[in-house]
Amino acid sequence: MDKKLKVWLKAHDACESGIKRLRALHIMNMQDAYNKACPEDLIWAITREGVLTQWQCVQFALFCMQQIKNELTDERSKAVIPALEGWLNGTVSQKKMKKISRAAADAAADVAAADAAADAAAYAAADAADAAAAAADADDAAYAAAHAAVYAAADDDAKNKAEWIRNNIPFKSLNLE
Repeated sequence: MDKKLKVWLKAHDACESGIKRLRALHIMNMQDAYNKACPEDLIWAITREGVLTQWQCVQFALFCMQQIKNELTDERSKAVIPALEGWLNGTVSQKKMKKISRAAADAAADVAAADAAADAAAYAAADAADAAAAAADADDAAYAAAHAAVYAAADDDAKNKAEWIRNNIPFKSLNLE
């Protein structure tokens, strides 16, 4: 494993088990990690702050939300999908993204509170609520809402998400400094 990858992993507080998985795959550098890391590790890496551009983050969030859209029961959560689509095509403003982010945070908090017995759903909803609540106060609501969407869908079909990442986000476009 080269020095740049080791430094990056340490700077982003990579867990020891993740580092062991990279070593077991004989991953030598960042490009190697992008190409060979297990889906969960790839998703973890690209969702570190600043790795994706704002545009990439919103695209990935939209993909993630579309994967779970049939599981969304609250209209506030369902509104995130057309909002992200609108942001990408320029028809949704920052102000509207902030409003939708606040509503999504409320919806996720409601789900987490109502469904505490379903651990995975509750944790995913709580993560989404935290991220979306931060979006409500952020200057960049689209970016923060996108992170909320990714967190909400994080446990859903990691292999499919990793494939989407590798097919749609070129390694050279990532900020891995």
